Amino acid sequence: MTIDKSLPNARDSVSPGHTIREDDTAAVADALTQLIRAARTRSRDPKLVSALLRAMAEFLQEQGADAAISTSTNTSATSDSADQAKDGTIGRNTGMSMSPALRARVQAVIASLSDDEAARNLGIGTRQVRRRAVAGSLYFFRVGRRRRFPCWQFVGERLVLPGLRSIGPAVPRYWPPEVVHAFMTTAHPLLQGPGGSTSPVQWLVSGGEPAVVASVLSSERGEEG
Repeated sequence: MTIDKSLPNARDSVSPGHTIREDDTAAVADALTQLIRAARTRSRDPKLVSALLRAMAEFLQEQGADAAISTSTNTSATSDSADQAKDGTIGRNTGMSMSPALRARVQAVIASLSDDEAARNLGIGTRQVRRRAVAGSLYFFRVGRRRRFPCWQFVGERLVLPGLRSIGPAVPRYWPPEVVHAFMTTAHPLLQGPGGSTSPVQWLVSGGEPAVVASVLSSERGEEG
């Protein structure tokens, strides 16, 4: 018996009705090009593009494709809809967008720095950034195996938010980066400043006790448990 060791054609490897179209490939390539261009335009580290792609892949693995896309009904559909359904193009420009949950994850990654960016921001070497991360004086989350350093902890030129050593261990490890970002940058009723409720970041910048923020984190964890 002869065994055919040739690789299957990509078009033959997909199920009927789901053929690979050249414009599908072009659309993906265009989206990736726009992502790279946006990072360059804003003088961001190329590692951001890699982190965003990995973060979106992780989200899809955790939540599934349905949680990543929001759809809206388009009441102005034209007679072309039937033809689109036949050739498999229906769904393009028909009200699909990134879901709020995925958007929050993406925004949290964008609002973070790579180790190289953090080093430039602090005026130190990359090794020192990694040492500080291990020591707990810099907060980070991981996308894949790479560390990302949230921007909320950098409060000025070469300055880091005070009290990170106390707060870091209190952050629930199961919180995704978007939840941590929202907690640290949103006013909390248990943190009262001169003008009323304040965010943990504002609390710490104004000289508030880190232990209070750690206590609030503990209470948040207790409510979830």
